[in-house]
Amino acid sequence: MTARLTKVTVTGVDDTTRIADLVELAKEFPFVEWGVLVSSTAQGVRFPSVAWTAKFLQACFDHKLNVAMHVCGRWVREIFRREMRWVDLPPVFSAAQRVQLNTHAEPVPRVLNWWDALPCRMRPRSAAPRSSAPCPSCSAR
Repeated sequence: MTARLTKVTVTGVDDTTRIADLVELAKEFPFVEWGVLVSSTAQGVRFPSVAWTAKFLQACFDHKLNVAMHVCGRWVREIFRREMRWVDLPPVFSAAQRVQLNTHAEPVPRVLNWWDALPCRMRPRSAAPRSSAPCPSCSAR
């Protein structure tokens, strides 16, 4: 049996990464997904600045890049406590096809149906029939 990769994530693109290089690599390897670390407090190395992110977003939409937003720190804890204000996330959220929650082995509260706090476009497909909670970003049910 031969396994075929559909995505390979390269995590940690930031201000030290040339966006033109990401675009060229994505053309050569269309299965590459760019992992962008986001935090409520960090910017710069490993966590891109607002200025870099704006340029990256333009490239994402112009070249249809695959993007995963890797949420770190306080925002992860807020998601699990169902306290996340999705409008606080950086604009890279609008380009992400996937979100990864990086807990870094920190204890997180055990909350049933924590996915109800996710915007409807990010909820697990398996959760949709069980969830009746309104979407925190669009007010849909």
